[in-house]
Amino acid sequence: MICLAAHRTRHAGLTLLELLVVLAVIAILATIAAPNFQEMLKNNRVSSQTNEIIALLTFARSEAVRRSVPVTVNLSLAGTDSDAWVAEVLDPQTGNVLRRSAGRKRVQLESSDTQLTFNSRGYLAGYFKDTGNGGELKLDPDEWNPEGADLCLKHVNPSASGRQHRIMHILPSGQINTNSTVWNDCPPS
Repeated sequence: MICLAAHRTRHAGLTLLELLVVLAVIAILATIAAPNFQEMLKNNRVSSQTNEIIALLTFARSEAVRRSVPVTVNLSLAGTDSDAWVAEVLDPQTGNVLRRSAGRKRVQLESSDTQLTFNSRGYLAGYFKDTGNGGELKLDPDEWNPEGADLCLKHVNPSASGRQHRIMHILPSGQINTNSTVWNDCPPS
Protein backbone atom coordinates (compact mmCIF):
# COMPACT_ATOMS: atom_id res chain seq x y z
CA MET A 1 0.00 0.00 0.00
CA ILE A 2 1.29 3.34 -0.92
CA CYS A 3 1.44 5.87 1.80
CA LEU A 4 -0.61 8.92 0.85
CA ALA A 5 1.32 11.16 3.22
CA ALA A 6 4.54 10.63 1.29
CA HIS A 7 3.01 11.94 -1.93
CA ARG A 8 1.41 14.98 -0.38
CA THR A 9 3.14 18.20 -1.42
CA ARG A 10 3.17 21.21 0.78
CA HIS A 11 1.48 24.23 -0.78
CA ALA A 12 3.26 27.57 -0.52
CA GLY A 13 1.28 30.29 1.20
CA LEU A 14 0.47 31.99 4.47
CA THR A 15 -1.59 30.66 7.25
CA LEU A 16 -4.17 32.90 8.86
CA LEU A 17 -1.97 33.29 11.93
CA GLU A 18 1.04 34.40 9.87
CA LEU A 19 -1.11 36.90 7.99
CA LEU A 20 -2.44 38.37 11.25
CA VAL A 21 1.10 38.77 12.61
CA VAL A 22 2.21 40.59 9.44
CA LEU A 23 -0.83 42.90 9.62
CA ALA A 24 -0.15 43.65 13.29
CA VAL A 25 3.47 44.59 12.52
CA ILE A 26 2.32 46.87 9.66
CA ALA A 27 -0.24 48.55 11.94
CA ILE A 28 2.37 49.18 14.64
CA LEU A 29 4.82 50.66 12.12
CA ALA A 30 2.08 52.86 10.63
CA THR A 31 1.09 54.30 14.01
CA ILE A 32 4.73 55.14 14.71
CA ALA A 33 5.39 56.67 11.28
CA ALA A 34 2.14 58.65 10.78
CA PRO A 35 2.86 61.53 13.22
CA ASN A 36 6.38 61.97 11.82
CA PHE A 37 4.98 61.99 8.28
CA GLN A 38 2.40 64.64 9.19
CA GLU A 39 5.09 66.80 10.79
CA MET A 40 7.21 66.45 7.67
CA LEU A 41 4.25 67.53 5.49
CA LYS A 42 3.64 70.60 7.67
CA ASN A 43 7.33 71.55 7.54
CA ASN A 44 7.35 71.16 3.76
CA ARG A 45 4.25 73.36 3.35
CA VAL A 46 5.76 76.17 5.40
CA SER A 47 9.16 75.77 3.72
CA SER A 48 7.77 75.91 0.19
CA GLN A 49 5.67 78.99 0.95
CA THR A 50 8.67 80.66 2.60
CA ASN A 51 10.63 80.05 -0.59
CA GLU A 52 7.78 81.58 -2.62
CA ILE A 53 7.87 84.78 -0.58
CA ILE A 54 11.67 84.98 -0.68
CA ALA A 55 11.58 84.60 -4.48
CA LEU A 56 8.94 87.33 -4.72
CA LEU A 57 10.89 89.73 -2.49
CA THR A 58 14.11 89.02 -4.38
CA PHE A 59 12.31 89.71 -7.65
CA ALA A 60 10.98 93.04 -6.31
CA ARG A 61 14.43 94.05 -5.12
CA SER A 62 16.06 93.20 -8.44
CA GLU A 63 13.34 95.07 -10.36
CA ALA A 64 13.92 98.15 -8.20
CA VAL A 65 17.64 98.09 -9.00
CA ARG A 66 17.12 97.25 -12.68
CA ARG A 67 14.55 100.02 -13.23
CA SER A 68 16.21 102.49 -10.83
CA VAL A 69 12.86 103.25 -9.19
CA PRO A 70 11.24 102.11 -5.92
CA VAL A 71 9.23 98.88 -6.24
CA THR A 72 6.53 97.97 -3.73
CA VAL A 73 5.35 94.57 -2.50
CA ASN A 74 1.78 94.55 -1.17
CA LEU A 75 0.97 91.94 1.47
CA SER A 76 -2.62 90.91 1.96
CA LEU A 77 -2.58 88.81 5.10
CA ALA A 78 -6.25 87.80 5.04
CA GLY A 79 -6.37 86.48 1.47
CA THR A 80 -9.41 85.10 -0.34
CA ASP A 81 -11.38 81.91 0.18
CA SER A 82 -8.77 79.83 -1.61
CA ASP A 83 -5.70 81.73 -0.40
CA ALA A 84 -4.42 82.27 3.13
CA TRP A 85 -2.33 85.28 2.05
CA VAL A 86 -1.41 87.14 -1.12
CA ALA A 87 1.78 89.04 -1.97
CA GLU A 88 2.04 91.15 -5.13
CA VAL A 89 4.87 93.10 -6.76
CA LEU A 90 3.52 96.25 -8.36
CA ASP A 91 4.85 98.02 -11.44
CA PRO A 92 6.01 101.44 -10.21
CA GLN A 93 4.80 103.27 -13.35
CA THR A 94 1.43 101.61 -14.00
CA GLY A 95 0.53 100.00 -10.69
CA ASN A 96 -0.11 96.70 -12.50
CA VAL A 97 0.86 93.45 -10.82
CA LEU A 98 4.23 92.20 -12.09
CA ARG A 99 4.29 89.04 -10.00
CA ARG A 100 1.86 87.48 -7.54
CA SER A 101 2.27 84.74 -4.99
CA ALA A 102 -0.46 83.24 -2.84
CA GLY A 103 -0.31 80.91 0.12
CA ARG A 104 -2.46 77.91 0.90
CA LYS A 105 -5.08 77.82 3.62
CA ARG A 106 -3.01 75.87 6.14
CA VAL A 107 -0.16 78.39 6.35
CA GLN A 108 -0.68 81.96 7.49
CA LEU A 109 1.50 85.03 7.08
CA GLU A 110 1.97 87.54 9.86
CA SER A 111 3.63 90.90 9.53
CA SER A 112 3.40 94.34 11.05
CA ASP A 113 3.88 95.78 7.55
CA THR A 114 1.36 95.47 4.73
CA GLN A 115 3.75 97.05 2.22
CA LEU A 116 7.45 96.63 1.69
CA THR A 117 9.26 98.97 -0.70
CA PHE A 118 12.73 98.50 -2.13
CA ASN A 119 14.42 101.70 -3.29
CA SER A 120 16.45 102.11 -6.47
CA ARG A 121 19.59 100.84 -4.71
CA GLY A 122 17.84 97.66 -3.52
CA TYR A 123 17.62 98.81 0.09
CA LEU A 124 14.47 98.36 2.12
CA ALA A 125 12.84 101.79 2.14
CA GLY A 126 11.02 102.72 5.26
CA TYR A 127 11.32 106.30 6.37
CA PHE A 128 8.47 108.66 5.75
CA LYS A 129 8.93 112.41 5.54
CA ASP A 130 6.47 115.27 5.95
CA THR A 131 5.32 116.61 2.58
CA GLY A 132 4.14 119.90 4.08
CA ASN A 133 0.51 119.21 3.14
CA GLY A 134 -1.17 119.16 6.52
CA GLY A 135 0.98 116.46 8.08
CA GLU A 136 0.77 114.09 5.11
CA LEU A 137 3.65 111.63 5.14
CA LYS A 138 5.26 110.25 2.03
CA LEU A 139 7.78 107.44 1.70
CA ASP A 140 11.19 108.86 0.89
CA PRO A 141 12.54 106.44 -1.74
CA ASP A 142 16.13 107.53 -1.14
CA GLU A 143 16.06 106.68 2.56
CA TRP A 144 16.52 103.15 3.81
CA ASN A 145 14.97 101.48 6.81
CA PRO A 146 17.68 100.88 9.45
CA GLU A 147 15.51 98.40 11.36
CA GLY A 148 14.47 96.12 8.53
CA ALA A 149 11.19 94.22 8.54
CA ASP A 150 9.96 90.85 9.80
CA LEU A 151 7.60 88.41 8.13
CA CYS A 152 6.44 85.22 9.81
CA LEU A 153 4.92 82.14 8.20
CA LYS A 154 3.38 79.53 10.44
CA HIS A 155 1.27 76.46 10.08
CA VAL A 156 -2.22 76.98 11.49
CA ASN A 157 -2.16 73.59 13.22
CA PRO A 158 1.43 72.98 14.34
CA SER A 159 2.51 69.81 16.06
CA ALA A 160 3.67 70.11 19.65
CA SER A 161 7.26 69.16 18.91
CA GLY A 162 7.48 70.67 15.43
CA ARG A 163 9.05 73.84 14.14
CA GLN A 164 6.52 74.63 11.43
CA HIS A 165 7.27 78.36 11.57
CA ARG A 166 9.68 80.53 9.61
CA ILE A 167 10.73 84.08 10.40
CA MET A 168 12.07 86.10 7.50
CA HIS A 169 14.03 89.16 8.53
CA ILE A 170 14.51 91.60 5.67
CA LEU A 171 17.70 93.48 6.44
CA PRO A 172 18.08 97.20 5.64
CA SER A 173 20.33 96.16 2.73
CA GLY A 174 17.40 94.20 1.25
CA GLN A 175 18.89 90.78 1.97
CA ILE A 176 16.68 88.19 3.64
CA ASN A 177 17.62 85.98 6.60
CA THR A 178 15.40 83.04 7.46
CA ASN A 179 15.22 80.85 10.53
CA SER A 180 12.76 78.34 11.90
CA THR A 181 11.29 78.93 15.30
CA VAL A 182 8.72 77.71 17.77
CA TRP A 183 5.14 78.98 17.90
CA ASN A 184 5.68 81.47 20.73
CA ASP A 185 8.45 83.28 18.83
CA CYS A 186 6.38 83.81 15.71
CA PRO A 187 6.13 86.70 15.05
CA PRO A 188 9.17 87.91 16.95
CA SER A 189 8.63 90.50 19.65
